[in-house]
Amino acid sequence: MGDLGIALIAAGSALAGSGLTGLFTILAGRRQAAAAQYAGDKQAQAVLVTVQQTLDEQRVARLQDARRNVYAAFVASAEQEANKTSQGVFAQTSGNVMEVDIALSLIKLEGPPNVYDKARQARFVLGVENFTMASFEAKLHEFIDAAQEVLNG
Repeated sequence: MGDLGIALIAAGSALAGSGLTGLFTILAGRRQAAAAQYAGDKQAQAVLVTVQQTLDEQRVARLQDARRNVYAAFVASAEQEANKTSQGVFAQTSGNVMEVDIALSLIKLEGPPNVYDKARQARFVLGVENFTMASFEAKLHEFIDAAQEVLNG
């Protein structure tokens, strides 16, 4: 074998080595790309979960605020009506009874049903002929307990 044969063998070895190195580089690049895509997918999924949790928490907070406002309006109007009724102005003829009924309707919309039932019972006491502040306060406290249970969750 002469110099030409040695040169051909060396050139062939160099080409084969370069080809193998290129193949390994391509395979390693594909593995890295797949790993990067997997990591990116996991990161995107984590971001979506976090965003969904934040939106859920905001929705719950808005619901709680709406309920709190409705419940507070009912308590305020019912107490005002109870004070008038205890002074001899019957609830059926007082102008504030409409505010109590509106607040009661809003509680029915906002829920839950057990809180509405307690509010309805407190409202009923306002309209009875033998009204007593003690019976009203007892029913109002039942409503407040049910409302606090819902709001505190």
